[in-house]
This record gives sequence, structure tokens and C-alpha cells, in this order.
Amino acid sequence: MTIAEPTTRHFTRAEYYRMAEIGIFDGQHVELIQGEIVTMSPQNNPHALTVAIVTGWLVRSLGDQFTVRCQLPLVLQRYEGSSKPKW
Repeated sequence: MTIAEPTTRHFTRAEYYRMAEIGIFDGQHVELIQGEIVTMSPQNNPHALTVAIVTGWLVRSLGDQFTVRCQLPLVLQRYEGSSKPKW
């Protein structure tokens, strides 16, 4: 008898969005990172203050040259479901 080793299942962005849509992550703060669904810890006061300070500094420093997106979703690559990211 052969025992299979556990494997990791990577998800596409479309699958992740569909799972969120049907409520699988209800009440959980999760993110899709390189095809893996990662549970994130809630923000605390020091984190929130640091984000506010850094965001303010970036907005003042960059002016109208760039848009500062504070803690918003960011798609850096198209994940195609392979086990290795395409950097």
C-alpha cells in the first residue's frame, strides 16, 4: 500500500474571488498570496498608526506624481495556478 504525501493546492484569483463571493471566508481576514490563501491577523493600534504616518509621508513626498494606495488590493502578476510564481 502506497501512502501519498500531502500536497498544497494553489488557487487562482477567480477561484479565490468565487469562494469569497459564496461566503467561505465569512468573518475572516484572508489574502491570496502566490496562489495560497493566508489568514491574516487583525490590525492593532500600533500598526494602524504606522500605516497612517507612512501614508501621510508618502503623499506629501510624492505629491501629484503618483497615487498612494494604502492597504488596497494589488495584483502584481497573473497567477496561472502553477506551483511556482512567474517573477
